[in-house]
Amino acid sequence: MIKIVVCMLLILTPLSASAEGELGIEFEKGSFDLLNTEVFSNPFTIFDQLLYSLGKETTKAAEGIRPITNDFTPKWKNSMDAARGTVEYSKKLSRVFVTFDLSVTSLNDPWREVCERHIRRAASDLGVAGLGSQGHSANYSNETWRKMFFQKHLGPKATVDETQVDSLQPFLDALVLMGRFAVDGKEKSPAYLRSCALDIKTDRMMYYEYKY
Repeated sequence: MIKIVVCMLLILTPLSASAEGELGIEFEKGSFDLLNTEVFSNPFTIFDQLLYSLGKETTKAAEGIRPITNDFTPKWKNSMDAARGTVEYSKKLSRVFVTFDLSVTSLNDPWREVCERHIRRAASDLGVAGLGSQGHSANYSNETWRKMFFQKHLGPKATVDETQVDSLQPFLDALVLMGRFAVDGKEKSPAYLRSCALDIKTDRMMYYEYKY
């Protein structure tokens, strides 16, 4: 028994010493106690985590926005990142905007169908399609899909309690997925901007066109 204890001490001692930087190497003490520094001690909320994690997934989803049967032509054909995905929270509107921006030289008509097709596919890739509280699919249970979404972004503990999942529903209802096609005209600047936006809460698609 004594030999076992001694062996354990020999094993643990180097680890403890290493953690304190006491292995014969001298380190200059840091200038700040990071745990007591205002910038680094600010709490990282569930909302922060959802935005951060969704942002990474949005970048991946943007890579999947590619022409289907030549329905649009990317301006930067040699670019591996033809579409750019961003996530931003609007305090004024209390909505989370997931935006996909593309620069194209052509966009087939009817352009609304083209834009909707790609944005709905992005919604499916992000796992948020049909999860709004007032959408067409709100009549049947989406509990499993909601759990999968929050488990993916927050970890398994967030999906153990159904009440907690219900309390997170406002995040899904706040989501708006936008596709913005900047169509290049004869000159270098875009001739017009064609956009569509999917409101996850209601599953409603809206459209906007701005000519330069």
